[in-house]
Amino acid sequence: MFGSLAARIGAWFCTAALAVLSWTPGDYMVRTEVLTGHEEHFLAYLISGAVIAAAPRRSSPVPIAILLCLYAGVLELGQNFVPGRHPAFAASALGAVLGITLTTVLRARASA
Repeated sequence: MFGSLAARIGAWFCTAALAVLSWTPGDYMVRTEVLTGHEEHFLAYLISGAVIAAAPRRSSPVPIAILLCLYAGVLELGQNFVPGRHPAFAASALGAVLGITLTTVLRARASA
């Protein structure tokens, strides 16, 4: 029960964090100084996709991946209007799909 609740809270936290981090002006962003902006987008969505996919659900992971990619598109589109930010949709969408895929595969192997 607690693990299920924690996974759901984690999924909602990641969803909110993506929005806040995506629309924070560039001057206020803390960068890794190691990764490029595209790599940071990829990593943020990879982790978020994995956490979101870990939350209990009854449906296929495909609609979740599609919805997360659409969400990334909206957030990345909004970055065009945020000073100092530049959209990186491909990196975000790829990270989301890969995170969801990895979690789904690992979950299937664990239950087999």
